[in-house]
Amino acid sequence: MSLPVYHRGATMIELLVSFLIVSFGLLALLALQNNAIKFNKTTELRAQATLLATDLGERMRANASAATLGLYNRQTPYEAMTAQPAYTPCHASGTQPCATPDAMAAQDLSEWRRLLYQSLPQADAYIQVDSASGLADVWIAWRDPAGSGEAVGNTSNDTRECPAAFVPDSAPGVQATSERPRCAYFSIAIAAGSAS
Repeated sequence: MSLPVYHRGATMIELLVSFLIVSFGLLALLALQNNAIKFNKTTELRAQATLLATDLGERMRANASAATLGLYNRQTPYEAMTAQPAYTPCHASGTQPCATPDAMAAQDLSEWRRLLYQSLPQADAYIQVDSASGLADVWIAWRDPAGSGEAVGNTSNDTRECPAAFVPDSAPGVQATSERPRCAYFSIAIAAGSAS
């Protein structure tokens, strides 16, 4: 029994439509996987920043007198580290290493910045200790390899995520040329009894 003329080719059209639907589904899955990989890398970098902040907090607690004097403060504009920072040991020679709190703070910052360079791409940090409250505000910044593509500007989101020193001044409506860094903020209790 043969099919009527108007039924011929219907199976081919149905097959093409189903291939089209499946191909859209596969493209959506591919985009989903691409985003998952990108966000996984961002999460990994944030976790690394958390570990670095914990390490710095322990260093400051071990040398609380120097921290409350502001010897761990680092309040410079964002400048991505392109080379490993120089190491500043406590002592050039001698039997008692780190004899003074300021020498210990210099070595701590030197070691920590080297870890920062090795752990995060184009990283920098902004550290501000409030001696009255015993709290340290720490921002760790890096450039996301996935690239947000967001230009640096003078927006409320920039100053909320990063310290003001890490956001260059720009006139409203003027497009900045460099991509802004990603920042993670941490409040670290240094002295016993301070809130975190």
